Amino acid sequence: MKDKVIEKFLEEVWGRWCSVPVALFASFLVCAYFVSALYSGEVKYLMLVAFIGIDVWYIWFVYSHNSIPKAMRGKIGIILFIDSPDKKTYEDTKRKFGDELSENLISSFDLIFAPFGIKPIKNIDEKIVEFLKRRKSILFLKIRINADEDGNLLNYDMNIKGAIIHPKFIPDVENAFSYIFGSTFKAFQRVAFSSKDMIHKMEVTAKSVSVACEYIIGLSLFLSCNYDKAEIILNNLQTKIVNMSEWTSMYKSIRVIRFTMFFDKAGYFVEQYEKIDSDDEMLEKMNQYLEKANACIPNTPSYHLCKAYYCVAHDDDVKSAKDHINICKQGKDAPKEWMYSEAFIYAYENRSIHKIYTAYRQAFQVEYNIQNLIVFIDKILSKQPKRIGLCLALGILYNQVDDKVLSKEYIDRYLSGSNNREEIRQQLTRKQLL
Repeated sequence: MKDKVIEKFLEEVWGRWCSVPVALFASFLVCAYFVSALYSGEVKYLMLVAFIGIDVWYIWFVYSHNSIPKAMRGKIGIILFIDSPDKKTYEDTKRKFGDELSENLISSFDLIFAPFGIKPIKNIDEKIVEFLKRRKSILFLKIRINADEDGNLLNYDMNIKGAIIHPKFIPDVENAFSYIFGSTFKAFQRVAFSSKDMIHKMEVTAKSVSVACEYIIGLSLFLSCNYDKAEIILNNLQTKIVNMSEWTSMYKSIRVIRFTMFFDKAGYFVEQYEKIDSDDEMLEKMNQYLEKANACIPNTPSYHLCKAYYCVAHDDDVKSAKDHINICKQGKDAPKEWMYSEAFIYAYENRSIHKIYTAYRQAFQVEYNIQNLIVFIDKILSKQPKRIGLCLALGILYNQVDDKVLSKEYIDRYLSGSNNREEIRQQLTRKQLL
């Protein structure tokens, strides 16, 4: 009890910055008296060092009680500011709400409590970016507690607001993110309860706020393309809320976000595969992320088209590739990009000129990045130069993008590797490829 009284005295009387000049001046006077009163030079120096040490400790004590620390290295900082009418309400909120919030957040987060007595930020948007950056944090939560006495019972009104920093998004993404942020925290803008059910209400609210924090930060990291950190947070959150009906829409959103992340990762390894020679490892990693994406949202057309890509590029398995393409063809509302994959298979198998040409002419009705397709086919051709049907495919594709020089080069390669050249020449001429 005595220790708490002393601690309270130090915090409330000597724990303010305004007390520092008074304390240092008093320390100087006492130090000067003892130094002048002592005859021994060594004792004087020891006394001087002792007073300097006390002054440094005191300044550190005041600083620690009047500043918000930085987030731990490697952690994602969340600053919790409790704006309460008195120290007791602050401590109750910190213990009942803050500790519960901290327990429900995963280890990737560092929940930082703003000390009691720090002047609150009047406008939560005012200089919030610099405020969070200086403390190496990303999210700011402000809880305002009001207490009204009703007879012998205290009624509390808790208001929770938040702010987050993130890289600048394009306007449409910024507007969508702002809307999601506002709607996610809307349920906590006013929480009312009495002292009788204070513990239960704060614990329940803290659990919900932890879900909101993890979702918003995970979404922000995803939009910032920080997929590794976003996946850690969102994977944990998806597991946490899988059986919570109140978070059904959030659960569905997380599935879509994780699917998109995994698919983007798979696309990255496709790009690496097409750039470098040691490609088997890149394709295997691509396949790993495809399977992760499929676990989030099963059997999407995009998944099956990429699996067809993998089956040909990695396993030379045309049958499995066709199976995946056929699944895409069966979908009623599925995009028609599978037409390019089917045309590629015809070229890979070196079907007739008419078959390959007609398939690509039909596919050109669907918008597609033909340059990326050219890179992929050229990569396959470099690994399997005997697949001369791919030369015809490249000739058709280069002709489509109006590169007549490269189109002729690949058509000539196709012609030189074919039997019955005169007949093939005539067919190519009729198709205006020669």
